[in-house]
This record gives sequence, C-alpha cells and structure tokens, in this order.
Amino acid sequence: DTEPQVAAHVQVAGFDPDVRVLESMQFPKILVLRGEDGKDYQFVAKGGEDLRKDERIQALFRVIG
Repeated sequence: DTEPQVAAHVQVAGFDPDVRVLESMQFPKILVLRGEDGKDYQFVAKGGEDLRKDERIQALFRVIG
C-alpha cells in the first residue's frame, strides 16, 4: 500500500454560487467546485440512490457536449 500523494491533489478554492437542480424524481443537485488549478469540477449531490450511474451519465454528457 502506498500513501496518498497529497501534494499532487487539487485543493478546493471555492464553490460556484449557482446550484443546478435536475428535474427527476430525487431532484439531484449539480454542484461546481473550483480547484486551485483554475478548473471547475462538477459533482452530483442527492440522497437515496446509487450515484455511480449518475456519474456515468455525467461523463457521457461531457463527451457529447
């Protein structure tokens, strides 16, 4: 087992003040975190369901869009 390389991880610099709410049964929220590297990182936040499927759908949208 190797130790995490913390120096190589992107640190959160802030959050986008706007939160998108998707219109589905659980009303998941799309949060955008801004990294210190200047990039935006999107995350899905919701309760009660498997988020792995949602992550795959988001990845598909990034490829398409």
